[in-house]
Amino acid sequence: MQHLDGTTTGQRVAAALGTTYGGDSMMIRVTFRDDQGHSVVTKLFVHHGHGGTSTLAGPIARLERFMAYTTAQVAFIGHHHRIMIIPFDQLDMTDRGKPYLFHTTRVIVLTGSFMKGWMQGNNVGGRPSGSYVEQKLLGPVTLGSPMVTLVPERERSDDGSTYRVAVHGQI
Repeated sequence: MQHLDGTTTGQRVAAALGTTYGGDSMMIRVTFRDDQGHSVVTKLFVHHGHGGTSTLAGPIARLERFMAYTTAQVAFIGHHHRIMIIPFDQLDMTDRGKPYLFHTTRVIVLTGSFMKGWMQGNNVGGRPSGSYVEQKLLGPVTLGSPMVTLVPERERSDDGSTYRVAVHGQI
């Protein structure tokens, strides 16, 4: 939504949080450091989302294909009004020392919505009128948003320790 001064709601939220407005999408690098000087980095991809689908699998298939083009561990996608956390694993190996095979859990997060699309008695301009959800005969969605927690962890191996970021989510 664009306001009279030319700013968008997204720009206003970013300003209120004291951060940079990223536009339609952005990559974010998060670094965790412990008291001993060890650090681990993870990357997040955030996108407004695009397109529509009437099935639960529609946005998942598109985003699963997209994840091949980013190194982000977590991708947050809006627009679809659905709440989902879809984990999948990727194989990797240590960068230094004795090769050690491990897996990294990557996650697609559909960020949900707080818009109730179907409401009895809704009217616009004094006449009965449904929201665009009702007008386009779209299904209702569960309201709310998921919670995702990033947790730095240390994994011990025969050749020392590896640090990684675990992703935990709940709806």
